[in-house]
Amino acid sequence: MNEIIVDESAITSPEELEAFFLNALETDARISPTPLKWKDALEEIDVPTRIVFKRAHATHKPWWDEAVQAVKDAQADNDFIELFVYDDDLDAHDFDLSSELDASQALTALKRGNARYLEASHAHGDISAGTIEHLFSNGQHPYAVIVSCADSRVVPEHLFMTGLGELFTIRVAGNVIDKAAMASIVYACSHLHVKLVLVLGHTNCGAIEAAMEGTHSEALAPLTKPIARAIGDEKDPYVASALNVKAAICHIVSNGELYTLMNNEGLEVHGAIYHTHSGVVDFLD
Repeated sequence: MNEIIVDESAITSPEELEAFFLNALETDARISPTPLKWKDALEEIDVPTRIVFKRAHATHKPWWDEAVQAVKDAQADNDFIELFVYDDDLDAHDFDLSSELDASQALTALKRGNARYLEASHAHGDISAGTIEHLFSNGQHPYAVIVSCADSRVVPEHLFMTGLGELFTIRVAGNVIDKAAMASIVYACSHLHVKLVLVLGHTNCGAIEAAMEGTHSEALAPLTKPIARAIGDEKDPYVASALNVKAAICHIVSNGELYTLMNNEGLEVHGAIYHTHSGVVDFLD
């Protein structure tokens, strides 16, 4: 998808705005300094194009507001145009805009990826030089947050056969949601507009086993204590892993910012268990 970021702090006149759009749209169509006369040029957009207006001031020149309105009107008639307007002071690389996928589509993509993983002998995610350059220039657009264990056998990018920029991964032993993990989830969902969070536990988890046995050092307590609270007296390792995942989900949805995104923006939080003996990911109800 093409992206055009219009930075108010860098454009000081309607003539500069006209020149910017002529260059950005790569069009020979005439663009007037009066934005409300841009209709014909915007109608020519025939590839998916995201136009972002990055506001830098509390009040705006009339031509700035007219430009926003012109794109808004064009969006109503041209399905290739997506309009976003931001009022915060994040820099352009923080406008890592909403993924194309909603929560349901993202979950389907993960399930299909795991199915491919089960048939593969090598990872096939895109790690090409072109992708590296694109992500550097345009920022990341992950479609899912994966909260997983740090176990070396549980690598989300491999389990779901993804490449660079597709997953926002948070790895902590026992997939425990501490303050840093929670802040990372909030960042991904609020600033990167990710619509799916998946908490991924796994079988034969050392952190789960340590919590079940109660034989661990004090240094491991930040991991084992929350797991022990989550699993109670459960002795079945698989059930314990599932209980730990469900406890993490409850913790995530109790966060005020994430709860608001769930109610208003379509964010969903799901759980799954990875079978280390087979490679299968069980998606929990």
